[in-house]
Amino acid sequence: RRSTAEATRPGRVLLALSPNDAALNERVAALALEALGHLPETELVVKLHPGQGSWHWLDATLRDFARRVRVTRHEPLYPLLADSAVTLVHRTTVVIESLAASVPVIVVGAGQPNAREDLPALDLPIATAGEELAGLVTRYTQDREAFFRDRTAALRDALGPLDGDAAGRVARLLLNGVA
Repeated sequence: RRSTAEATRPGRVLLALSPNDAALNERVAALALEALGHLPETELVVKLHPGQGSWHWLDATLRDFARRVRVTRHEPLYPLLADSAVTLVHRTTVVIESLAASVPVIVVGAGQPNAREDLPALDLPIATAGEELAGLVTRYTQDREAFFRDRTAALRDALGPLDGDAAGRVARLLLNGVA
């Protein structure tokens, strides 16, 4: 888990979309863009799910924010996470990957079910309006430790030990013939 002292690009937020119906993804993107309107120094990276079909609806949705939004479909997730202050999701496995990379996750509540319901022990913050979402982005960008401090036990249950020694444990298992 990276420390909060490690540099992340200030103001970069990752929106990870799921292979849901286009109408739900459109609502999620609209809420993220509404939040972006309250965050003038923020850049939004929209990570399209590679398995989703058409994304033409996104072009019109992003038109007003073209200079502050980057859309990617096949770019690897981990470099995006490494450069993001916060991850926004509705419902996706990117929640666990983001948390493992020490990036706070905020659920964009644009419908049911969502990631907060899927992983109730993590008590992920949820926003259903743009201004509320902007407030959570600001809070967890400024104080990442606050996000993780209150979820340590639940994160251990979801991710395993948070001591940064996962590779060492795997190496020891392999060296001891346990595989």
